[in-house]
Amino acid sequence: MMENIYTSGKHLLQVQRIKYKYMAVPAVIVFGSFFTNFYVEKDALKYISLFGLLLYLAILFYFKINRSFEPDKGKSILSPITGSVISFDEQNKIVIIKKKFQQNIEIRNPSEDDEIVPIYKGKTNIFVRNSQLKGELIGVILGSGFCELKIPLGFVPKVSVGDIVHSGETIFSKEIIQLEEND
Repeated sequence: MMENIYTSGKHLLQVQRIKYKYMAVPAVIVFGSFFTNFYVEKDALKYISLFGLLLYLAILFYFKINRSFEPDKGKSILSPITGSVISFDEQNKIVIIKKKFQQNIEIRNPSEDDEIVPIYKGKTNIFVRNSQLKGELIGVILGSGFCELKIPLGFVPKVSVGDIVHSGETIFSKEIIQLEEND
């Protein structure tokens, strides 16, 4: 099986390690209530065990990483996180994306250009600092968070306030020269 260059097995392993740390709590709840039920016959222990199982399933769902498809070959900027655009400063070309708790946790490299450096606010775990591959999984953001991205000169934004964007998939902005060629 060939490895996907945009979602490295090494990075997926790091995400799995984080997930296993969170999954230890519901596992202890389930097994603890199960074995305690042998000594103390209480119906409440069954509900505690059910709660632990539901928490375990929620963590499995939360740490899902999408398989990224190959981004477009043109000069463009992709969305670094999944969320909704909450602010767009047209004068400074600064876009702020808000990620809700239940949304996808992955952070992807928005561009192969070193000048484009998003600022993340929230509990982040970055695996790769200087990625040159647009769309590559570079980290995770746990819980709610924000991403601030400055669009450089020569690019025109393709998103507006209220738009839902997906990490590594949504084209955030395109180079002006490329837009004129396509029209």
